[in-house]
Order: sequence, then C-alpha cells, then structure tokens
Amino acid sequence: MMSFLRPPLFARLLTKLIMVAFIAFSPVAVGQSVSAWGYTGYSNIDNLSSLTWVAGGYTHTIALRSNGTVGCWGDNTYGQCNVPANLSTVTQVAGGFAHTVALKADGTVACWGDNAQGQCNVPADLGTVTQVACGKYHTIAIKLDGTVVAWGRNLYLQCNAPAGLGTVVQIAGGSNHTISVSSNGTVACWGFNFYGQCNIPADLGTATQVAAGEAHSIALKSDGTVACWGDNSKGQCNVPADLGTVTQVAAGDYHNVALKSNGSVVCWGRNTSGQCNVPAGLGSVIQVVGGGSHTTALKSNGVSQSWGANSVGQSDVPADLGTVAQVDGGSTHTVAIKANGAVTCWGYNNYGQCNVPANLGTVTQVAAGDNHNIALKSDGTVACWGRNDYGQCNVPANLGTVTQVDGGSLHTIALTSDGTVACWGDNSQGQCNVPANLGGVTQVAGGSSHTIALKSNGSVVCWGRNVDGQCNVPANLGTAAQVAAGGSHTMVLQTDGTVVCWGYQGSGQCIVPANIGTVTQVAAGNSYTMALRDNGTVVVWGSNLYSQCDIPADLGSVSHIVGGVNHVITLKFTAQCPTDLDGSGEVDGGDLGLVLLDFGPCDGCPTDLDGSGEVDGGDLGLVLLDFGPCP
Repeated sequence: MMSFLRPPLFARLLTKLIMVAFIAFSPVAVGQSVSAWGYTGYSNIDNLSSLTWVAGGYTHTIALRSNGTVGCWGDNTYGQCNVPANLSTVTQVAGGFAHTVALKADGTVACWGDNAQGQCNVPADLGTVTQVACGKYHTIAIKLDGTVVAWGRNLYLQCNAPAGLGTVVQIAGGSNHTISVSSNGTVACWGFNFYGQCNIPADLGTATQVAAGEAHSIALKSDGTVACWGDNSKGQCNVPADLGTVTQVAAGDYHNVALKSNGSVVCWGRNTSGQCNVPAGLGSVIQVVGGGSHTTALKSNGVSQSWGANSVGQSDVPADLGTVAQVDGGSTHTVAIKANGAVTCWGYNNYGQCNVPANLGTVTQVAAGDNHNIALKSDGTVACWGRNDYGQCNVPANLGTVTQVDGGSLHTIALTSDGTVACWGDNSQGQCNVPANLGGVTQVAGGSSHTIALKSNGSVVCWGRNVDGQCNVPANLGTAAQVAAGGSHTMVLQTDGTVVCWGYQGSGQCIVPANIGTVTQVAAGNSYTMALRDNGTVVVWGSNLYSQCDIPADLGSVSHIVGGVNHVITLKFTAQCPTDLDGSGEVDGGDLGLVLLDFGPCDGCPTDLDGSGEVDGGDLGLVLLDFGPCP
C-alpha cells in the first residue's frame, strides 16, 4: 500500500510524534521537513548525542541530553515515546514496561505512556523528589527527606514501602517487586517473592546500588563485588567468578549488566536476542541499562549504543542520517535512501527487513511491503529483502531495466522502461496476474491485495482482490494523472485536479469532500484517504481511529503526502539558517545567548557550529555573520 510521488522525495516515518527533520547545509540551507501524525506502535529518534543518562523500558529506550531534554525510541504502542512538548530541564529518566517517567530540576515528576494500572497518576501531594524508578507497572520516587513513595499496580504490595527504611538513597523496580538501598548501605525489598527475589542474603553486607529484573534482584556491594538472588532459570544469578571490580549494575528481564572500573561491560543470563553479546570495540562506558531483552550503554563521548532484541527498533538509534533523499515505511519498519545513494533501515526486524544487503550499491528509490523492502538501483536493477514466504523477494531473472517499484502487503510490483509491468509474490487474489498486453504504463501502486496501473493515455487498470469493488474502475473516470492504493480502496487524481475514489468505504474513505478544491497529489492509508491541494494544504478523510484525520494546526505549506497504515506523513521544504539556533526565524541575540551559554568544550552540541569540538569565538563569529532575518 505504498504511494508513489513525483519527484520521488517522499516520506513515511513510523512516529506518532509531530517530528521535524531538517536537511541542513551551510551557511543557509533549503531543507525538507517531515511532519507525521496518527497511529504507530513504534518510533525512532535520531541525532542523539551529548547524552548524560539513559534508561530502558521493556521495549523502548529513553535518553537524557545535556541540555535537559529527553529523547525516546522503540515501542510506542501506549505513547511511552511521546515526550511531552513542554518538558524541559530534566535531570533523570526511567522506563517501565510501557510507561516513561522524568524527574525535573525543580523536583517535580512527569509521567506518560500506559496508565492502565495508574502508574502515570503522579500523586498531587508528592512534594520534592530526588530520584525516580520504574517497575513493570508501578512507579517509585525518593522524596527530599529520603522516604519512598510508589504508585501504580499494587497487587503484590510492591507499592507499600516498609516502615523503618531509614533514609533511602537509591531505588529500583522489578516486575512486581521493589528494592532500595538506605544511606547506611542496607538493602530492603518488598512485593512479589515467589522466586525469593525479596529474600536478601544474610551475608550481603553493605551495598551502594541495586537493580531488579523480572523476578530477581542484584546488588553492587561496597567492595565492588556483585550479589544476585531470586529466579535463576536463565543463569541470571550466576555472577561470573572473574568479574572483578564493578562500579554499576543493571538488569533486564532475565539478564544482568555490569560496568567495570576500567569502563568495560560484562553481561550474563538469558541471551536469546543477543542482549549479552557486548559489541567489540564498544569503548569506554560510563553507564549501563538493561531493557526487557536489550542492553544500552552510555559511552564516555556522550553517545549511546544498544544491542539485543530489535523487534520494535528499541536498539536502533540511527546515527546522524544526514541528507535523506527518500524514505518509505512498511508495517512496522522504516527504510531510507541517503544522499549518497546508500540505504539504511530500522524498526521491526522479525523477517530481516532491516538487514540491508551488503554491496547493495547506489539506490534511486525504495519501497516497502508489510515486512519486505524493494530497492531500485541506479543501473535499473532491483533488489529485495525481508519476508519471502510468498516469493515477494524473488526478483525475476529477466526483469529488464526498471524505472519504479512498489510493494503491496505480500507482493511486489515493478514498472520497466518499456512501460510493461512485472509482479511477483502472493497471488492468492490474482494481484500478480498482470493483464495481457497491458503496455504503456507510467506508474504502479500496490494495495493490500490489489494492484493499479496508470497508462500513458491517462487510463487506469486494476486487478487483484475485488471483494469491495476496489478494482471496478468507473466508466466515466476521465484522464488520470496519478493513482494511489489503500487497504481495499483505490484513488485517482485526474488531470483537472479532481479526485475520484472507489472500493471499500466502511469508514468513509471514498467519500471525497465536496469543496476539496484543486488537488495536486493523492495518497491513501489503510482506511483513510489524503489529498494535497494546490495551496499546499492537506485534506484527510475516512477512519480517524488514531487521529490520522486531525491535521496539526501549525502544519504549514506541504509539498508531498504519504499514507501509512494508520498514520499520515507530509514532506515540506523549509529554509533554515544553521545559526538560527532558537528557531525564531532570524539570527539574533537569542542565538548569541545560546552560544555563550555553552561556551567551552562541547563536542556534538548544536551550538558548536563549526564542528571544532568546543563552543568558542568561531561559533560566535558565524552567528554574527548571519545576523538578521533567516532567508
């Protein structure tokens, strides 16, 4: 169900946040900005550097930047990666199964994501907090006076802090238990105890830090050794004999992570997703985090690196993507072409759809099916990878020179230079039965189980699943300029700027608004439809279950649109001065102030405009050089 745009600079990013990405050149750049809204269970964030803290949820990761802002990526089913727009001056973050917690500099707490157990209902009388932590479905806070408050799921009394704890200095949450360290080094644990995870060893001694997994507990002792107790079904409590001196511990569901005094990392326990395979060349690490089945390390250069389970992209923090020419999205993954023609991919990888083939070469267009990718190379050949149980990645040997590709749910379509169409993969609905003598085709599009072709004479041909009439081309259609496909509906933009839609309309996706005006491009999601008008505004209609029809008020003028299954993406062209650091539209005293605030060593800071590794007079000079309105 991928949409084709001319020129082929279009985007389908898997994010529920309204995100803006600039393609920047110096000193003044014309960039492409992307806005997205509606549903996605998954999200990613890039350009994360200058980090001071990382935290792991079950399938999402949270990072705190040096400027007090928060980045989050991975599973976003419950909005756990939807960082509040006005959140700032954060000093610590934590993650539960599907919720996220931030401690602000003023001692207040913010929480977002899954709230089914009340884990995001921050108590009104909480007061000043010095530390936060998360269990699976509960949230824990240490107050300024050293007492502990917890809220959320309390089935096993994991939120009932025992009396007589004393002054608590650190806390951690397991699935259904809570563990703490007091100022005198004693450890306390309460909640679910079926596996003995709350049975503190008698000879434990004093501890400096604790962590908790699904049903086990781990403590870093004052002498730098590690103790572990509770569930040991995956070997998570078998502390390596030669571990040496440790400075920090962390726990995933069934694995543990230890940061040694020399900056190296050791992992043990369950390793089914490679969460214990510490990458070679990791370098010096200053903090470690365990997610459900993934591990994250914060390195001394302020950059995070993750490994292990990648089912929802929680371990994929794309490094600076740089200039991106085109992106497309499958069901739960994203694929992008960079300016140099190289391809990168992140997100759900259960079928290897994010394993970009080595030596792929220069690519000019990418498209995605539900769980597979198609790449059109500069020499006109096609490469496919990912899910292949229906042969959707088996590129025909005699395909010839290809000019455009697209993907349906389980099938692949290619348009060749002579105007013929090839189709392969799932054919259970006849979606790959290209009509004989079709010829003269200029564009193709794939729906869930149907295929559409636009011919050079402006006529439209459609084949495949037709249960909802999505292949019944209207007799009076007129001359078409572009075609698009939804899950079970078809859309055409006619040369006079009008729109025609047919097929399934249970959500009103084929009821074209009466006063839509002149349209320049159409696109479709699973059960909704979009149109880009000649004034740069966007109209969306159909299913609004995930707010995909709620166009952001500040969207501005748009140049291209793309439909995901249940989310909308727009592409805009934006002029931006790199020296307009505060985004005010002009380079002024506010930008000078930001440079002065960061003065000194600051590798990776946005105020390090000349990339020297520190904010200095050179950066001040660049701001002064551009002083005035930003073109």
